[in-house]
Amino acid sequence: MVRISDILKQRGEFPEPEPPGKKKSEESAKEELPEYTEKIETRANEGAHISKAMTGGEAGAEKEMQVARAIYHMQLDLEESKRIYQRALEIIKEILDKIESKTTPPDLKGVYEIVKVIAERIVLGDKELIALTTGGYSEDNYLYVHLVNVCILSIDIGLGLGYNKSRLNELGVGAFLHDIGMTKVMDIAQQPRQLNEHELEEIKKHPIYGSDMLSKIENIQKGVIYVAKQEHERINGTGYPEGLKDDQIHEYAKIVAIIDVYEALIHPRSYRKAKGPHEAIKELLNM
Repeated sequence: MVRISDILKQRGEFPEPEPPGKKKSEESAKEELPEYTEKIETRANEGAHISKAMTGGEAGAEKEMQVARAIYHMQLDLEESKRIYQRALEIIKEILDKIESKTTPPDLKGVYEIVKVIAERIVLGDKELIALTTGGYSEDNYLYVHLVNVCILSIDIGLGLGYNKSRLNELGVGAFLHDIGMTKVMDIAQQPRQLNEHELEEIKKHPIYGSDMLSKIENIQKGVIYVAKQEHERINGTGYPEGLKDDQIHEYAKIVAIIDVYEALIHPRSYRKAKGPHEAIKELLNM
């Protein structure tokens, strides 16, 4: 299991991400999600000193105080957080439904746009959006909710690590799509019993399925593919599908690996109760 301390200490030897079609993405975001993006841009302009605090030369306590003051005056609309969360669920459902229908590779335009909005909200200190990740889910919407939750929490971790906007967005897209390969094995994964060895081996193929799907999408960022393929790898080599170690694993995949387990622990399963956040973190550290 990846340790949080390892994430903070290690940097993988992978190139700095460059988001595809930046200008096109910004224009399409305004067309697809005007209600969200206009409000986000307004608040971002009002609180431009947040960006200055994050990227400028201020150090230590002064930077933290500047960010804190800006966030305090933002007064984010909590109902808007709920609408964004619901829209994210709708988008991932559309993507997974298209994959299951075996049509052409899904268009990720909506994914990039909603992840951009989520990242903006988290930068502005939207704690309500993070709090929504602790809500419950049913068998019918488990995968959708899990993917959205892992996306939100991964972006929050990326922000804590000092990621810029480009890296937050790429990490978020990777987290949003990290388990799409599960669509190939959901019949097995949803069995209300302990899986046998053969079934477990089939489940372990989902990172390959997911990364193969994403590789067929034009102009997709490499970091997104790495997340889908490597988020079940572990720094001691005990993970799958390739048994990679340490810096062989992309940094984004290490983050999503931790959040994937954490998010699962704080929600109930048929064979166990949900753990509280503090319990889940203790269990992660013990791993």
